[in-house]
Amino acid sequence: MLISKSEQETIICWDEENDNIRIYTASSRVSSRIIKSGVTPNKQDNYGWWFVCPKNSLRFKPNNRQIYIAGK
Repeated sequence: MLISKSEQETIICWDEENDNIRIYTASSRVSSRIIKSGVTPNKQDNYGWWFVCPKNSLRFKPNNRQIYIAGK
């Protein structure tokens, strides 16, 4: 099913008690970048992909506006 670009969101969730982050994305571009980094999706349907990976695999650079997810 095709969705509009405004609906192709990416959500990153983490909490302080857990060592993993959860990522949901409806963007095929974002999901392919995550998969190429070595993380496999936990779930996939017609709308998006769900990933779980360690917190230390996420690099967030707000000044450069980049988010890098390293492999497991």
